Order: sequence, then structure tokens, then C-alpha cells
Amino acid sequence: IIKKKMSRLIITIIILLTFIILVVSCVDQKDDILKKLEGSLDSFFHVKDDSNPWLAVPRLSMLRRFIEQNSTAGNEQPMQNIIASYFKSLGATDLYTIPISKNVQQHAAFSSPHSSFSASNVIGLTPLHEGTGRSLLFNAHIDVVPAEDASQFVPRIVDGDKFMGRGTSDMKGGLFAVGLALEAVHSALSTHGYHLTNRVGLMSVIEEESGGAGSLASCLSPPLSTLSFDAALIPEPTDFKFFPSQQGSLWFRISIPGIAAHGATRYHGVSAIEKIPIVLSALHSLERNRTSFVRHHLSDLYPSSIPIPVPINVGVVRGGKWPSSCPDSVVLEGRMGVIPGENLTFARSQLVSALSSLPDPFFN
Repeated sequence: IIKKKMSRLIITIIILLTFIILVVSCVDQKDDILKKLEGSLDSFFHVKDDSNPWLAVPRLSMLRRFIEQNSTAGNEQPMQNIIASYFKSLGATDLYTIPISKNVQQHAAFSSPHSSFSASNVIGLTPLHEGTGRSLLFNAHIDVVPAEDASQFVPRIVDGDKFMGRGTSDMKGGLFAVGLALEAVHSALSTHGYHLTNRVGLMSVIEEESGGAGSLASCLSPPLSTLSFDAALIPEPTDFKFFPSQQGSLWFRISIPGIAAHGATRYHGVSAIEKIPIVLSALHSLERNRTSFVRHHLSDLYPSSIPIPVPINVGVVRGGKWPSSCPDSVVLEGRMGVIPGENLTFARSQLVSALSSLPDPFFN
């Protein structure tokens, strides 16, 4: 199928279904299964026109339906209702809805700017059969970052083979690819009298964009709290690179002080806005130092093609109240990447240390 120059989505699906076959199918039948399935998988995707592979996938309407859902924070439940039915159609016989409870919010690993959650996570499990196969868990999130306007939730195809719409890449497309891969495997296996011998777990979670509370709640609650899986795969967009470990993140808020004054006599005040470059310079210096550490000690995790392994990013700036006033405060909010295996307290202390000796007498 890859030789037929299929789209990136289809290549992703092929990668995912290969994982399913190799991990969950009987070990002693892998080679036999793969040889027999090649024709069946080709038939499943109805490949007839290489020039427009999107049109060769009749199930693309489900992805369109995913993208049409405004699943920004607080609006995820309608999408999760669709996902629950979708998981059931994929062969999940056991479905669970997992809320982010008050107990979860007290957990040391809980992180979210929100205090209430109207949506739940959805877990689906395929049947467990007797056999020697291993179990596989897929994790995907359906929450998306805010959109500029409603038009971003209108799915469309551009340039003949690019599917556009809020959340297509991050990561409703990945969730759709998992479903299509699982459907393809079930279809091809049944054609030749095979079945998956161990269970496949399907996770559709919320709150990934805001700290991962959805996955946390799901892992702390039944059934996942009482089950173990041999492998887990998260089909985030990675440009087809495999990441066996993943950076974490800390969200931070930095308050920069100033001295208020009228704009006509701003020389009597200190503009907090004009102090922003000093703070940003300190953050960039810390980022360079952490990058150097990774390059020297963790080069196996991060290839040189990744310019900044654990970035520090400022995404929000708030300051000033009036055009004719010298601003006495500015707030920066951002994200600091955490190295795999790094203690969160240590990472936070590095950030605090970088800001404790800024080269400006005013901060003293």
C-alpha cells in the first residue's frame, strides 16, 4: 500500500495496524498472518486511484464528523458520545466513562487550570480470548486548543490530499487512524479465520492540552487501574518518528514588577513591559543550558534533527491598563519542557534560579 504513494494518513494507519498484528496476534503465526493479510488489507482500503487516496477511503466521513465537533475545553462531551459509539463499532464490548473526580484533583500529578469538568473520558476494551497474544493500549485525546472562529471546525480537503480542520493533526486524525487500523485488522483476520487473542484498549481522553488530567483520571480508575498492558501507543503527530519516551511540561506564571507613572512623565516610573526582554533572555539562556545537557547526556533520546529538545515557551503576555500610563506590572505565562526522568521539583528550581539573578539592578 505504501508503494502506491498513499497519503500520510494511510501510512499512519498501516504503521498502527502493523503494531496491532505484531503485538496482539499469536507469536508463532506472525509471518503467516502478514503474508495472508497483504491482499486483504489492500482490498479493505479500496485502493483504485493513486492520484486521490482520500477518496479511496469510504469511511472518511467519520473523520469529518470528528472535526465538526467543537471539543475545546468544557465542550468535549458531545464528541465523547460519538467516540463511545465508535469504539463499540470497532469491537469494544466493554465501555467505561471516567470522570475527573475530586479525588483525582487531589493527586500529586494533577495539573489543570480548570476546577470543574463537564465531560468524561471514554475507555473501550475488546474481548479477551484464549491465546498467547499480548495486549495493546492506544491513547488519544479529543480536546483541541481554542479556535479563532467556527469556520475552523468545518472539515475540508485542500490541494487534493490535505485534510484541514481544527484538531485534524492533534490529534483526531490519530484517533481515526487507530480505529481504521483496528477495523482493517479485524476484517483481514476474519477473512482468514484468525482473531486477536488478547485485548486492545482504546482511550479517548480530555484535558490533554491543559495538563493531562484526563489520562491521569483514566489510569487511576477501573478498569485501567486493575489491568496491565504489554505496550501502549499514542498516535500524536511526530512526522513518523517513534519516541519511546516523552518530555513532560511545567506551566509557569511570571510576574514582572514596575513603577507606575503618567505617560507624560514616564521617566518617573519603571515600565514593566520594557523589562520583558531581560526575563526572556534569562529563559533563553536556561533553555540553551538544558539543551546542552540533553545533547551530552541523552543524545539517544533526541536526535540532532530536533533543534530544541525541551523548549521553554512564553505563550501569554498580559500587562498595562491604559495607553497613557507607565505599566507597573506584566504577567508572562508559558510552558517549560521537562526532560524524561527529570524530577519536577528540580526542573522548577532551575527555572526559579534562572530568574533570581537577573542582570538589572531594578530587580534587586
